[in-house]
Amino acid sequence: MLCQRIKEKKSAFNTLNRISLSSFSSQLKWLIEGLLHYWFNMGDQNMEIELTPEKIIEYGKKWQNIVLSGLEPDEIMARFSIKDRLKGLAPEEIERYLKQLKKNNGKK
Repeated sequence: MLCQRIKEKKSAFNTLNRISLSSFSSQLKWLIEGLLHYWFNMGDQNMEIELTPEKIIEYGKKWQNIVLSGLEPDEIMARFSIKDRLKGLAPEEIERYLKQLKKNNGKK
C-alpha cells in the first residue's frame, strides 16, 4: 500500500513538471513545493502534524530557499528572459553597464 502511494505521489509530481511550474504564481509554487517536501521527505512518519495551507506554503518557501541557495546566480538567471532580467532597472543603469562591457571588451 505504501509503495502504491509513493507511485501516485511521483506521478502527481511528474504531471506538475510537465505543466511547467514557471507559469504558476509564487504562492501556488510554494504550496506545491511544500507538498512535495512533505510527501517525499517527511512522509507518513509525521502524520500527527496538523497541515494547513499556510504551513505547507511555509515548507515550500523554506524548500525553495534551500534549493536556490545551492545554485549559482547564472544558473538562476538563465531561467528568465532578458526582459525579466532587466525588470526594475532604470534605462540609465542598463546603458551604464553596456558602456562598461564595451569598454572592458575593448581592453582584451
